[in-house]
Amino acid sequence: MLKQVFYVLILIALGARFGSTGYAQDVSYYEKQHVSAHSGFWQVLTDPDNRTTTIRFYDEHRQVVYQEELVGKYVRLTARNRRKLDGMLEQVLHNRLVAATVGVTEMQKLARGALLKMPDVLLRDESKVEKQLALQRAQIRLNAYMMPQSLRMKVLIDNPKEERMKIRLMDTEGATLYEENTSAVSYHRPFDLQGMPVGTYTLLVKSRKQSFVRELEVKPADKPLAVMSDVVLP
Repeated sequence: MLKQVFYVLILIALGARFGSTGYAQDVSYYEKQHVSAHSGFWQVLTDPDNRTTTIRFYDEHRQVVYQEELVGKYVRLTARNRRKLDGMLEQVLHNRLVAATVGVTEMQKLARGALLKMPDVLLRDESKVEKQLALQRAQIRLNAYMMPQSLRMKVLIDNPKEERMKIRLMDTEGATLYEENTSAVSYHRPFDLQGMPVGTYTLLVKSRKQSFVRELEVKPADKPLAVMSDVVLP
């Protein structure tokens, strides 16, 4: 009996506080119905002075497990909104908030290869992922390497948008040994450096938007024939 009187007094006090403002809640505090006292509850608190509403979800130990603040808004505790808050409470308490909000796919419906190719981190917006992949597919890709036990360098270029490229090989002094302009979608060419003096040679591949630089060091006969390295552009 005393407990019921206590709750009535609380409701009267809250009504006196919020009754004169347009941001008053139907009830400022509501404990979830039809669930035992050990299953948690949610709370809606409106602050008309600061024009904010705070929604908190508590676990069975009365610890806040999720909180959200609405600025310039309030929540009318209609029967429909109470049911929605009840549902959110269940999702929060049982760790199902993401599964209930985001579209997910059963793993057994995906091929193993697709699962292995899934990135560790996904961007929120799927359209951004598609744009990023499309950009990567459109970019020029260079693969330059030395053939084993030789001074032959092989240059492979993928040019999906058929952009005009300049391919240039320079010696240690920066003098041009070979230069070619091409817009081929696929470029394959070997360069034979046999008999070239010891020193560092530079391969430059440049388009309007991209540049690649590779350095090739030709060593004396008693050392490994050549070492290739990437050059980081400023």
